Amino acid sequence: MTQDEVSYTYRWEDVLAANRLRMQTPRRRRIVWTVLALMGVAETALGLVVTDVLLIGLGLFSCLAYPMWRLALHYWLLPRHSRRYYKQAAVLQEPITVAWSALGLATQSRMVTTSMPWSAYIGRLEDDAILLFLQTDALYQFIPKRALSPDQVQQLRAAAASVPCWRHIAP
Repeated sequence: MTQDEVSYTYRWEDVLAANRLRMQTPRRRRIVWTVLALMGVAETALGLVVTDVLLIGLGLFSCLAYPMWRLALHYWLLPRHSRRYYKQAAVLQEPITVAWSALGLATQSRMVTTSMPWSAYIGRLEDDAILLFLQTDALYQFIPKRALSPDQVQQLRAAAASVPCWRHIAP
């Protein structure tokens, strides 16, 4: 095994971390939801002033709908989906070798062999646990950082420098 390749086996926690990273909301969308929540607070306050039960109910719903959705997604839906997906995808349970160069990313396992040039990726995301490379909005490859040394993470970032880095803020 060379410095620019790594072998590992995915865990369901890796799938969960990749799904959570992919589902993070961009800053722009969070600003919109924050404004809507503030409008809900204002609507609730107005309902209290004029004692209108409908305004109070709509305001409370506007304030709480998004945070409740995010909590349900983060702590209930994504873990369930990730576990099910991991159990269904036999390729994720096989040892896999990933190699990278200035040309692209190559993946090899008993079931799959792929080689993708960096130009085939539309974006990349990264957090403390995962490096994620997007081929489309819904299709991506991910590499758990637990399988990489710090030097390999830096080399992989340098090799993938031509892939746009999508900016997200943590949930």
